[in-house]
Amino acid sequence: MRNILIIDDDEYILLGLSKALGVFAKDSQVTTAHHGMQAVDILRSRTVDLIVTDLKMPIMNGYEVVAYANKNHPDVPVFVMTADYLPDVRERFHGASVSRFVSKPFSFRELAAEISCKFAAAECPVPA
Repeated sequence: MRNILIIDDDEYILLGLSKALGVFAKDSQVTTAHHGMQAVDILRSRTVDLIVTDLKMPIMNGYEVVAYANKNHPDVPVFVMTADYLPDVRERFHGASVSRFVSKPFSFRELAAEISCKFAAAECPVPA
């Protein structure tokens, strides 16, 4: 069983991606958090195999989540979701361990399929 943590203050994203993962990543358990501080509490209390985080959130933003994950859970892959201009975001994360940048809006189905493929033993197509 894979444990996936999704962090976003948008309930639509949390529900949509959780449902899509239920279809494509059936062997996964999804936990959601509405902000980074809630995510840190989750990361302190259980094992997580993948973090999918938004950047702009109240209380603790995604930049802080990525910094926390890099320091305390360096082996856990991180996917960053953002509506910001991606080259600027990628530059800001230079040196940080981010596995994938996802531009909002995105297809829940496609991202869930990519996440499921990431955990599969088979070779997965590389997203554009």
